[in-house]
Amino acid sequence: MSRKYPRTEFCPERWAPLEKDIEWAKIEYRIDDKEVARQVAKLRRREFRRKYTDWDRVFQNWIIKSHRIGDLHRERAHHRPLQTLSDDERREDQKKFEADIKRLRVVK
Repeated sequence: MSRKYPRTEFCPERWAPLEKDIEWAKIEYRIDDKEVARQVAKLRRREFRRKYTDWDRVFQNWIIKSHRIGDLHRERAHHRPLQTLSDDERREDQKKFEADIKRLRVVK
């Protein structure tokens, strides 16, 4: 269940993303903690046209839209061209990807 805050066009000072939302963003969009922090900082600086009370949902939509416009910085090896990966890197990346998929199924 989402937390409600007073209706405002600015992100409340006391708001922070829920751990489950951070994990969702990291698994679903394959970003790291540094990128989550960067996106939260951008969200906090933004003045929205509309006023919101559900900032957890705003965060989720922010991540989705950032992905759509190509603003998420991904750090994992699977985003490099395959020819630049060694066989060991390719196997390790596949294991990480499969582990992330299993965790995603548990989170949902």
